Amino acid sequence: MIARRPVVVVLAGILGVGLAAASVLLPRAVHLQRPDLIALVAGLTVLGGGIVLVRSRAVGPVGGLVLGAGYCWFLPALAVTSHSGLDVALRSCALLHIALLVHAVVVVGARRVRGVPQALAIAIGYLTAITPILGGGYRLALPATGIAVTIAVLADRHHRPPLVRRLRTLAGLVLGLGLIGDALLREVGTTSLRPEALIAIGHPVEIAVTAVLLTVAGTRRTEWGSITPRTDNLAQLTTIVADELGAAADLRIAFSDGAGGWLLPTGEAWGAAPPSGIAVDDGAGKACAVLAGTLSAPVTPAVSSMLRLAAVNARLRASIVMQVDELEASDAGCWPQRIGSGPRSGRGSVAG
Repeated sequence: MIARRPVVVVLAGILGVGLAAASVLLPRAVHLQRPDLIALVAGLTVLGGGIVLVRSRAVGPVGGLVLGAGYCWFLPALAVTSHSGLDVALRSCALLHIALLVHAVVVVGARRVRGVPQALAIAIGYLTAITPILGGGYRLALPATGIAVTIAVLADRHHRPPLVRRLRTLAGLVLGLGLIGDALLREVGTTSLRPEALIAIGHPVEIAVTAVLLTVAGTRRTEWGSITPRTDNLAQLTTIVADELGAAADLRIAFSDGAGGWLLPTGEAWGAAPPSGIAVDDGAGKACAVLAGTLSAPVTPAVSSMLRLAAVNARLRASIVMQVDELEASDAGCWPQRIGSGPRSGRGSVAG
């Protein structure tokens, strides 16, 4: 799968560029009267964000959703064929990009949907997408979708890395408030205000900004290999455990260092005392990890095994950090000073 992914990304890019070119070169249908340049730039922005997310193997389905939204942005422009059934099917995709972006906003940084407001926002988004098929109702459905996605991002309390959470919230507000603003313009617009002209510019802009924010949030590195004491700290492990156990955003995890102290997953020192919470034993009756926070499900055997492995990893990281510190001190000509400098001197000395 890894070897094929670059080919898939290239093919996805070629298809996207082809759709974008077709949207400009083919005759424009009546329902697609909007500034060509703005529409083209917005659509290419969404497509580019989707390709970047897929290429970077973003967590969860967000990459495919943003990429699909980019395709759906251009598909209605192809509804100029001589086949009425195909034209109807293509025109019915006119609002599908909104539903896909709402879905992406809800799931970015996670592997699945959690919470009733989040699931409801996705459902309303897809119901809005089929209003062209049902013969109308989008004027009410679009602001309802905006309200739903705004509530979904503001009410979500499940754990995500701080930067991902902020970017996701901002993306949801841009999309949600933008849809609400479009509806208000249609209602209060006058002949001089020309609401349709403003919406024709504003809607592509809000879609493009949403896609950019989702791309930055989805590509935020939370892989084990990138976690250092100065970057993501608890991001990867805490997110996985929170997803598995339905934990709230206040979940914290501490690992035993085997010598009476406690560590973060990065190997940083936690402190002398662990947080109060659920202890996970190492298989020999000793606590190797402590989960502190609100859990909605019991700790499963799979999570326990993962935490035992993570505890070993944290100890290894702490050991590596200590050895790197000692090597740096040696290279700087400070080795004699470090040997006689206090508690850490015994770690670098060899008994004679």
